[in-house]
Amino acid sequence: ATTPTLATWFRRALADIETNTCEGMSRLFFEGAEGDALNWLSQQPAGNVLALSAQFGGMATYVPALSGKRAFASHWGESPHFGDQAKRTLRFYAPPTRLTPDDAARSREQMIRELDLRYVLWTPAERSLPHSLDPGALPSLHRAFVAGQGETQVIIYVRSRS
Repeated sequence: ATTPTLATWFRRALADIETNTCEGMSRLFFEGAEGDALNWLSQQPAGNVLALSAQFGGMATYVPALSGKRAFASHWGESPHFGDQAKRTLRFYAPPTRLTPDDAARSREQMIRELDLRYVLWTPAERSLPHSLDPGALPSLHRAFVAGQGETQVIIYVRSRS
């Protein structure tokens, strides 16, 4: 017996909806707090955004389309040098444990300046990284937006311009 291609696709699509994933590891829909955060971001002044890409469960892949902002390391095929950018992003959220807390903070502050970041997202994806550090502890960032609670909470930090 043969199975029509469309039936196979439809079965897979239903499974994807249940798990909120698809073959490319991108999610099919956002939790409420994530959508609220992208909506808020779309209403803010221009600026570069740091967040994990969809390959790591984050929202960066969707930032340009849904907020109009430029995201660092947002899409593997559309971000030049994506591999290097993704590694830098991972080190920002989860600095190597061999660094002292002061060295980690200096490294993260330097990255904020080098990339001229205005917005830094802190979502369940970033918090789920081993040894992740809340960017809100950095002196150059202040909390500008919060949605959700507990495990689904999304925070957007904004760089203080001085």
